[in-house]
Order: sequence, then structure tokens, then C-alpha cells
Amino acid sequence: YYYKAVSGINELPALSENISVYPNPVINDLTIEYSGKATINIYNTNGQLIETLFTNNNIRSIDVSNLPSGLYMMELIKEKGKEVKKFIKK
Repeated sequence: YYYKAVSGINELPALSENISVYPNPVINDLTIEYSGKATINIYNTNGQLIETLFTNNNIRSIDVSNLPSGLYMMELIKEKGKEVKKFIKK
């Protein structure tokens, strides 16, 4: 008798195009570095859309000082697909 258990999953190669999000955790201004056009959707942990932004350049600064402290998901919709980044607001 032979039993093979799955102990993990293989990660797919990232489609990331060098997207940087910093500082994390953030207090006031969140910086996104991406070298293309993207739509940025920010969601809270309940899945509610908080804000939609657009970027056409390399660096975009987002004022998050008005957000309550907590965990947020940022969906970047790019020409080659979507990518989700997480950040913490202090």
C-alpha cells in the first residue's frame, strides 16, 4: 500500500512586472512604483471597494491618511493581467 499526500503547492512564476508598494505598514502616503498604465482598486478586508485610482507613470503616491487602521488589498489591473498586493494602515 502506497499513499502520497500533498504537502504544499507549487508557486506559479510571478507575472509581476516589478511592482513595488511601500512603506508597509503605512501611516500617511503609500507609494506604488510601476512602469506602465494600471487601474488601482483598494479594498478593505470585507471586500468593499474603498477607492479606484489610475496611474500612467512610474511612481504614484496615494494619501491613505483618511483610512482606518487595518489590512487592505490593492488590486492592480494591468495590460497583462491583475496583481494583488496587501498593505497595512497604521
